[in-house]
Amino acid sequence: MKVPTLLWQQRHKRHTGVVMRYTRDMGRSGFFSFLMFAGIALTYFYSNSLQQLPDDFPYTGILTLLLLPVIAVSPVRTLLREADSVFLLPLESRMSEYFRAAFRYSFIGQAVLTAAVVTLTTPLYRHGFGEDAASWWSLLFFTLALKLANLLGNWKEASLTQPGHRGLIAAVRWVSTALVLVLLIRYSFATAGLVFLLLFAGASLLIRFFPSYKVHWTQLLARERKHQSYFFLFFSWFTDVEELPTVVKRRRWLTFSTRPIRFDKRNSFVYLYAVTLIRSELTSIILRLLVISIVLVATSTDRWMAAILYIFFALIIHVQLSALREYHSYAVMPALYPLPSDAQRHAVAAVAFRTQLIVIALLTVALVVSAAWAPWMPLLPAAAVAAAIRVRHRMRRARAA
Repeated sequence: MKVPTLLWQQRHKRHTGVVMRYTRDMGRSGFFSFLMFAGIALTYFYSNSLQQLPDDFPYTGILTLLLLPVIAVSPVRTLLREADSVFLLPLESRMSEYFRAAFRYSFIGQAVLTAAVVTLTTPLYRHGFGEDAASWWSLLFFTLALKLANLLGNWKEASLTQPGHRGLIAAVRWVSTALVLVLLIRYSFATAGLVFLLLFAGASLLIRFFPSYKVHWTQLLARERKHQSYFFLFFSWFTDVEELPTVVKRRRWLTFSTRPIRFDKRNSFVYLYAVTLIRSELTSIILRLLVISIVLVATSTDRWMAAILYIFFALIIHVQLSALREYHSYAVMPALYPLPSDAQRHAVAAVAFRTQLIVIALLTVALVVSAAWAPWMPLLPAAAVAAAIRVRHRMRRARAA
């Protein structure tokens, strides 16, 4: 067996072992039971909502928004390590088998997710277009072809030398995918297929004009670090993750939120965790969830659906914020400063609580402007605030990490 193939098998086996270990921990937390009940509830309200949709409901736009991120977000997991840019560099000409295995692994996993989303959105698609709707098999085949094209585009994009060129190709992928999805949903399979082939050929020709490496090790390693950070951050909601890497991003447009914090000894950890939250991947995840939740709640026409969405996203964002306590839990420097022993966990609770209040306030504004407003709905933010206070109390009393 070739060395690159054997190397991939070893790394894939080790990666699968880590996934299974953390999945077992996640199962013990009751997350799968929560998913089961949430799925049953959402299925019930999904089927009921289909019968209440107005004639002017934007089926094409909603279906495109649901399918686009699943198809266009197409990372290739290479499972590379930092030392590979040195020790595997002499084998670069023989690494094609390794990268082909990584591509197959990435496509299979993302194809399963794509098929699940297509299955979930098919009732909405058929309800909106009736007899003009394509079959489930046709829709699945086309979306998988789009997924494969996006994976190929993402892989070629990673080999480009200039960040501007990578950004341009990424924008072309997203816009082209959105256009083809609109044509597929609104018009016909043949029209969408023809435009898809033309755009794929044009993008393939365009990318040849940009300078590239055969293997852009620096870019591949940076992307793999980013993928690992998302992977371990997800599992950190349920258990301690020792491998959690630190990804720091400068977000100057959010630094104003730290100005009200008084510069004194008591607020040392508060400032530390506030800046950590701003510059970590947590903020990216929370902002994306917040935007999606605000749009869904504000545009909801059913009061019970709006209430469920409000509670669901408030809970999910709370679970995300609980990962903040994992940061600096193993740091040595904070222990060397003459600060109270309980100041660190109190600071985590304070920062998480204030963030939750902001999230609840924004969700409440979306709830007020929705078409599903009802007199009993002020109970939702009241309950959410009460839950946030309870969580803050528990975090402050928790054993120091």
